[in-house]
Amino acid sequence: MASVLASIAKHAFVVDGGETGRLVRSRDWSATPLGPIEGWPPTLKTAVNIMLTSPGPVSILWGPERVQIYNDAYIPIAAERHPDALGQPVAQNWSDAYEAFLAPILDRVFDGQTVRIDEYAVPLRTPSGRVEQRFFTGSFQPLHDETGTVEGVFHPLCEVTGNKAAAEDQRRAEQALRESETRYRQIVEGAEDYAIVRLDDRGIITTWNTGAERLTGFTERDAIGQPGDILFTPEDRALGRTEAELNRARSDGRALNERWHMRKDGSRFWASGLMMRLDADGGSYLNMFRDRTAEHEAEAALAAEVAALGRLQEVSTRLVGDEAPQALYDAILTAAADLMGSECASIQMLDAAGDLKLLAHRGYDPRSAAYWQTVDARSESTCGLAMTTGARVIVPDVEDSGLAHGSGDLQSYRWTGMRAIQTTPLLSRSGKPIGMLSTHWKHPYTPPERDLKLFDVLARQAADAIERTSAQAKLRESEARQAFLLSLSDAMRSLKTPADIASLAAERLAERFSLSRVFYAEFFDSLMRVERDYTRGVGSLVGEHDLAAFGPDLLRAYHDSPIVKVDDVRTDLRFSEDARSGLLARQVGAYLDVVLFEHERWVSVLALQSAKPRNWTSSEEGLFREVGERVKAAIERARAEDRLRELNDTLERRVAEALAERNMLAKLVEMTDVMIMAIDLDYNILAINAANADEFERIYGVRPKAGDNILALLADQPEHQEQVRIGWAQGMRGEPVTFVEDYGDPTRVRPYYEVNFRPLRDESGELVGFYQFVTDVTDRLRREAQLAEAHDALRQSQKMEAMGQLTGGVAHDFNNLLTPIIGSLDMLQRKQLGNEREQRLIAGAMQSAERAKTLVQRLLAFARRQPLQPVPVDVAKLVTGMGELVASTTGPQIKIVVEAPDGLPPAKADPNQLEMALLNLAVNARDAMMEGGGTLRISNPGGRRKSGSSYQATARPVPLLVGR
Repeated sequence: MASVLASIAKHAFVVDGGETGRLVRSRDWSATPLGPIEGWPPTLKTAVNIMLTSPGPVSILWGPERVQIYNDAYIPIAAERHPDALGQPVAQNWSDAYEAFLAPILDRVFDGQTVRIDEYAVPLRTPSGRVEQRFFTGSFQPLHDETGTVEGVFHPLCEVTGNKAAAEDQRRAEQALRESETRYRQIVEGAEDYAIVRLDDRGIITTWNTGAERLTGFTERDAIGQPGDILFTPEDRALGRTEAELNRARSDGRALNERWHMRKDGSRFWASGLMMRLDADGGSYLNMFRDRTAEHEAEAALAAEVAALGRLQEVSTRLVGDEAPQALYDAILTAAADLMGSECASIQMLDAAGDLKLLAHRGYDPRSAAYWQTVDARSESTCGLAMTTGARVIVPDVEDSGLAHGSGDLQSYRWTGMRAIQTTPLLSRSGKPIGMLSTHWKHPYTPPERDLKLFDVLARQAADAIERTSAQAKLRESEARQAFLLSLSDAMRSLKTPADIASLAAERLAERFSLSRVFYAEFFDSLMRVERDYTRGVGSLVGEHDLAAFGPDLLRAYHDSPIVKVDDVRTDLRFSEDARSGLLARQVGAYLDVVLFEHERWVSVLALQSAKPRNWTSSEEGLFREVGERVKAAIERARAEDRLRELNDTLERRVAEALAERNMLAKLVEMTDVMIMAIDLDYNILAINAANADEFERIYGVRPKAGDNILALLADQPEHQEQVRIGWAQGMRGEPVTFVEDYGDPTRVRPYYEVNFRPLRDESGELVGFYQFVTDVTDRLRREAQLAEAHDALRQSQKMEAMGQLTGGVAHDFNNLLTPIIGSLDMLQRKQLGNEREQRLIAGAMQSAERAKTLVQRLLAFARRQPLQPVPVDVAKLVTGMGELVASTTGPQIKIVVEAPDGLPPAKADPNQLEMALLNLAVNARDAMMEGGGTLRISNPGGRRKSGSSYQATARPVPLLVGR
């Protein structure tokens, strides 16, 4: 009942009250168990107001400490204890009567009972220090808060010491009690914020105050005579709560009234109050309540927030624990869905490639989970926008968000039935986005700000926990990875053959990662050779396979990347249909190949295959690549050891062979005719063979040997020294050089040599000198010159032959023309036609024709178309007759002089051939002359001698002299 006036202003309840009222107002209560006065509960404030205005002595005992407050009428009872007793525990104020009298009574009252005392004797100490018996009559009434809990005691009383005085005092006390009750009723009736309703023993409303009318809308006329259940909701009436509340008040004396109430217009409000049994009125009930809808909703919100904070605390406790990652993700998702009241939730984390990977989800359709498995963090999706902006993204209704009707995002939402989305970036301690925490509702919804603030707390906790868990997982994974690699390396170290090494690695990988097939293969161009594989439930692939059959895109991937992975053979677009069918037939659903290179050339592959589609992780890629490199290194080591063993086994034989080969090479170098010499950069001879030393001595007169300086050897022959230096300088350009030059002392011999220079380098590639191969090419050059002369003669002969053929053709045709001319002239001469003058002309024409005939015969002879006819020839006459022909042939710049003495003996020859020979000699003589011309003399100074009766020519030839 004390809660009726809870809305009175903080000091209004102590405006009156006399001396004690002033003391209450002026005192600093913050140091007492009651706390600051403005924070006192409404029940306490109402009770204090009633107490201070009561004419009779009244005190209030409040709280677990049972702090005592009293009014002015109580001061005589407190006596010397006043004013110190005000605000002190009753056990301290009345220590002499507390244990025996007050404590048992107060315990009963705090249990909910009302205790009345009549003329109770209490030993009290007087101001003089004397203890005397005093008698009191009064009651101890419980004070309840809004929940019905007893928080204090209302204690009105009066002293009835002595008979007459006691009776008078009792009458005054009763009068005071009635006045107190009347005043209490007046206060209650005037409290319009509270409904006070009286019901009879059947639950029918008998009284209805203005507060009830204001709160419910029912007027007094509407309510009087109606059952009290008009204030109950239909569901409460259906559950029988009307009778239950009345029965509880009937049996217990009171029943709490905390529930939804109905207004006349059908609306509802939350009311808090108490129904009490009024025994003095013959079994009626007093129902008092007030509208606490706002407080209830605030309390509900507060309770929800407290519960949410409790859940956050619980989640926080779990998140700091060392739980498995999946259990951690489940705890985060459960807390997120509970906080936001959503049906679905998800966690996405950024991977090394900058994509969002679906880490865990709750309530997703499998198709939606597959669709959101990987999201581009820079895309226009809600997750992409949140990652790009670093801010939360809320979509109240995806159907009204502007997404295209056929878009994949919208379809994925529909698969799960999502309508509203909220996604919040997860930030690392440095403020860098590392992922997303999202919630989804299956109805349009906009989450309130309070929920979002709590969600931010969860997001921060989740980010820290995921970062920590990821770091721990990476550490554990790293430790397991190193242990696996060390164990594998130790095991491979004892194996001797490449096949055993590859088989061990394949078996370890297949067992650790639950793979269906693992093998190590080597490449030969596009051909892959598998010698041995490890399988689990699938067939073997031992043999040769042509990767070109997989299609150009996949083949290009093997050349371009050290990792070739396929998560799902069925959907990878890089395969040709034949390649896809072939892989599926071999039970390959997914695979990852580690391509191993050597000098940018792919040499081998570590192949890992799964019979089912599989998402290969970056961690697995790194481990497989390292295993591949170690297997390749181990196989190379095994092969190197095999080669070393083989080398050791054949070392003696190979050394002998190498020595024999070297000795043979040395003999060849020493015995060859090719001259070989090597010098350093300072012209010191490093090596020289016998052929070179012999030839050097032959052309320079000094014999060189290893260690000599080649320039010093020729110090006394400076012109030859400089030539040698220039020759070697050509070789010192650092590139192979070949040239031909003559060397040597002309007084001795100076042959021509073909010289080949080559650079000489040490094992590190540094230039340390040069060496030469020299060949004497003097004879070869002579033969080449003779061959050139022969070629010139051949070309001249061919030219003359061509001229002869041309001349022969012309002469033959001209001869055919001359035949009728000569015949006609001959006939004219024989018939002596014409006069003397005409006969002379015919004779001249005949002479010219005969000369033309002779010329034609010469031409035919030149062309060798006329057979040789050797006859005695007058050489002097023939040579003299050719003077004009030779002059016309050689040209005007050549003067022709013919010296042919008479009396030369005849020569037997073909005249035409002799003429052609003389003509050829004249042409050759002309060609040999200088451009200015000269004199060409044809003479025969030879004579003749008599032998018996005949003459014989001398044996001297006929010279053809050429001069100026």
